[in-house]
Amino acid sequence: MALGIPRSRRTAMLDLSMSMLTVGKDECQKEEHEWINPLSLDRVNDNRRSGSSCRLLQLPVELLGTIAAHIPWSTLFDFALTCRDNCALARSRLFAEVKLDYSPRSEQVLGAIGAEITERKYRGFTILPSIGACVRSLTVATSASNAYARHHVHVSNAEPLGSEETLKRSEEGAAFYYETYHTAIALALESGLANLTTLRWYDKVVAPHHVLGAICCSPVQYLNLYEIQVDEDVDLDEYLTHRGVIARFALRALNFTLSWAIDTESMQDTETSSTKDSLLSLCASTLERLSWSELIRGPGFRLPPSMVPCFTRLRELRLSYVTFDDPGYYMALIPRLSTDRIRILDVSPDQISAATQFFKTRGEISSLQAFIWRQPPDSDANEPLEKGDGGIQFLKANPHISKLQLDRATHPLFLNNGILPLVTNRLHHLKSLSLIWDCEDIPQCSLQMLSQITSLQKLHISAGQQLGWYHSWLIKHRMVRKTLQPLQQLEILAFSRDSYNPGFTKGILSDEHFQAFVDQYYIARLPKRMVIQLNEGLHDEGGLDTEEQSSQDHHEDQFDEYDEDDGSSAEDDSNQHDDRWLEKHNNDTDEQTDGERQNLDQTHGGPQQNEDQDDDDIENSQNHI
Repeated sequence: MALGIPRSRRTAMLDLSMSMLTVGKDECQKEEHEWINPLSLDRVNDNRRSGSSCRLLQLPVELLGTIAAHIPWSTLFDFALTCRDNCALARSRLFAEVKLDYSPRSEQVLGAIGAEITERKYRGFTILPSIGACVRSLTVATSASNAYARHHVHVSNAEPLGSEETLKRSEEGAAFYYETYHTAIALALESGLANLTTLRWYDKVVAPHHVLGAICCSPVQYLNLYEIQVDEDVDLDEYLTHRGVIARFALRALNFTLSWAIDTESMQDTETSSTKDSLLSLCASTLERLSWSELIRGPGFRLPPSMVPCFTRLRELRLSYVTFDDPGYYMALIPRLSTDRIRILDVSPDQISAATQFFKTRGEISSLQAFIWRQPPDSDANEPLEKGDGGIQFLKANPHISKLQLDRATHPLFLNNGILPLVTNRLHHLKSLSLIWDCEDIPQCSLQMLSQITSLQKLHISAGQQLGWYHSWLIKHRMVRKTLQPLQQLEILAFSRDSYNPGFTKGILSDEHFQAFVDQYYIARLPKRMVIQLNEGLHDEGGLDTEEQSSQDHHEDQFDEYDEDDGSSAEDDSNQHDDRWLEKHNNDTDEQTDGERQNLDQTHGGPQQNEDQDDDDIENSQNHI
């Protein structure tokens, strides 16, 4: 038993087996990724001159980096064997981005960096080209499969093993994870990665304070702490001072979600105010981008507003579920300067009264380019226009912005009477707009107002259900395109969470059965035999009667010829014409397959074997979906 491990850390292996990574996307569903350039040869070699007479190495280091970037990965290892300088050049590419996923390879990399730290301590330099000097980006993301391979602990086998055996293995795994693995990472961050610029920490378990302290002592400039937990509320500045270590925290970008760890036995929460306050205070003077999130709505700073340092270099601020009970905190994050710096603001301007008070009186920010409005008034708001007054007044004071995004479904009354008239009449420089209606369809009057924003280059609109697999917005592509024709500068028109009318009108069937036809958007993508099974299930549940089924078959025959202004064309997003061709092609293929099956049955003596094969096909299709 790992008795020295706190209770909040003993289930780390089980927690890591449930971790999932997500890739960030913008409002147009494009993936966001920052590419890392390898380090130049002179910096890899600690500015030591090359002793080689090779003509290649006499070229400027910029050209060497360009040449190395075009060497295929298959021959890069052979290139590294030619000489030490070429080995350093190859390693600058091979180890520019390192991912620690708890595999044996990760342990070997950490071991090599630890050996280099020891060699530098006694020799002052490394004889062979350094691996640690090449690392520009480090990602800590433990793989569930690697954790299971090492400790044989997973959520799926917790019940068969029994509670005692599962707890024993989990505690043994946690002991190795924290005492060996985390210690090696902390040592590398503090002393072995001299050129590290980007650190992404995705292990959603408790991060000990010595790891956070090592991060503060590292040269990292871009830090992403994704939903990490702490079980000790430690002032990092005091901790480093006590150790006699000087923090060289020169962060330029910080993206973090820091939460408390819950003791599963005592169910006591650990407060994280000192850790968050000290982390932000250490980097306030250099920070340019701050993205601060809380898993649940909670307080931000615990320091008095007068003691919070001003973030004078901040250019991008994103706050999610972070609340401040005093406008002074917002003033520290968005200070009034002789030259404004804030370019991107992603906040909730009317979350609480302190926020409303600040944004109503903040006035113009001359450098502001993009405003992302978090948690605008939705359909549950009683007085949506009053609830969003802070954000409206802020937009009126900043008519020069080029991007406006409301990040969730918004009350139609607030959009039609608040946002759209303001955008149409005041925001004449707007180039990008993203709006979501909290109703089943976008009103025609809203589209008419959108068509008057002639400066738009990017437009994203959505409506209906915004969560789950079901899309309820019956988009009318032809009407939308016709209404938005005046937007001559539009380059991107994006729809999300949309469905389409499969070829029927509500006048033919009841609302319940019409909705069943709307589901054809999803059913059309399934094999025909699976559709038959679903239709049989619908009959068993008392869905369609015989007359309505006959009507459905009749309209399906007319499906290819269906074309009406209410919503037939889907060139922009749903590819309706392709779906029709695919459905017809599948029908023709199934008829041909039926004929071939009859011939096969006559040849092989019966349909039983083919029926079994059909069942296998259906099962494989279900697994694929």
